[in-house]
Amino acid sequence: YTAPFSNDEDNPFLGDYDGAGYEISNLNIIPDEYSWLGIGFLSNCKNSILRNMNFKNCSVDGTNVTGSVGVLAGKISQVSLPNSLIRPILIENCFLEDCTITTKTNLGAGIAVGQFSAIAENSPNPINGLVIKSSIINALSGRFIGGAIGSFSVDQGFEDTTMYLNKIYAETTFNLTTGQSYRLLGGLF
Repeated sequence: YTAPFSNDEDNPFLGDYDGAGYEISNLNIIPDEYSWLGIGFLSNCKNSILRNMNFKNCSVDGTNVTGSVGVLAGKISQVSLPNSLIRPILIENCFLEDCTITTKTNLGAGIAVGQFSAIAENSPNPINGLVIKSSIINALSGRFIGGAIGSFSVDQGFEDTTMYLNKIYAETTFNLTTGQSYRLLGGLF
């Protein structure tokens, strides 16, 4: 399976995706070429809302990916786009079970999302319901590796704004390669 949306920085997925609670199962994502941006069901999302998505027994092979790796999305970011206001980004009511990623990235690897970047004043509650159960990260090397999200960053924007993350749970096993160095490993992020 090749991710359905662009792995091109200039043509990201910009919309909303509502899985309506349906389950995607036995999905195996193996990039057919070297990827520098990210890989996942949705490779590169900007200003997107992802909700009601369920994944079971899915895997992502990120061994040829220097970008971010995740089952739900490789990269989710909130940016100012030409001729538009900055929209909120959101992950809501998403569930992943028995999922596996294999990675050696330095940009972020997590069962749900590899790299997540938000602007606090525009997304005060960017995650509301993200559950990960019985999942595995096989880390051959790398940094920014988390049970739910690999790299999580927040820009405060122009105001001092509080950001709330609600209902996040990750039950993830990390398999690390002996002799490799790892930086910034975490349970959730």
